[in-house]
Amino acid sequence: MTSRSQESFSYIRGKVSNKDVYSMILVDTRNTGQNNIILEEFFKLTGLPLMEQEKMTLGTAEDRSKGLQVIGWVAKLKLNFEGMRSTIIIRPWVVRGLSHPINIGMRFMQDQGAIIQTNKSSNRFIIKGESTRTIGIKAGMFPTNTVDKKFPQNSGQFQSAGKERRA
Repeated sequence: MTSRSQESFSYIRGKVSNKDVYSMILVDTRNTGQNNIILEEFFKLTGLPLMEQEKMTLGTAEDRSKGLQVIGWVAKLKLNFEGMRSTIIIRPWVVRGLSHPINIGMRFMQDQGAIIQTNKSSNRFIIKGESTRTIGIKAGMFPTNTVDKKFPQNSGQFQSAGKERRA
C-alpha cells in the first residue's frame, strides 16, 4: 500500500466545459512543464480544431534524446476543475505520445497567479480566488463523493463497466 508521503499528489480533476470529457490533469511545476500540453488522443475527444504549426519536439525527463512531437495547438480549450465555478481557458500544444492527458505548465500558473498550498493533511490548487484539492493518480477520475454537479460520482454505472471512463 502506498502511503500519502510516497504518492505524488500532483493532479486535479477536470473536464472540458460543456462536454462529458473528463481527465486527471497534471499540475506540472517542473522545468519541462513550462507550457500547457495535451495528449493527441485527448485532443481528438474535444472536437476542437487543430491549429497547425511548424514541426517541433519537446524534451522530456524520461527521454531527452528523442522528445515528444508537437503536432499543433488549440486556440481555446475551456476547462472546469472540480469544485470551482470559474472556467479556465488554456491554449495548449497538442503532443503525440504524452504520458498524461493534460499537463498544466508553470508558465500558465505564473501568468494566472496560481498557488499550490500544502499542509500535513491536504494540498490545494488555487487560481482566480477559487481552489480545488490536489489528488494522487490512484484517487481515480470519478470520486465516490463530490459536491460538484459537473462531475459524476463513482456510481454503479462506472463500476459495472469494470473500469472508469477517462482519457
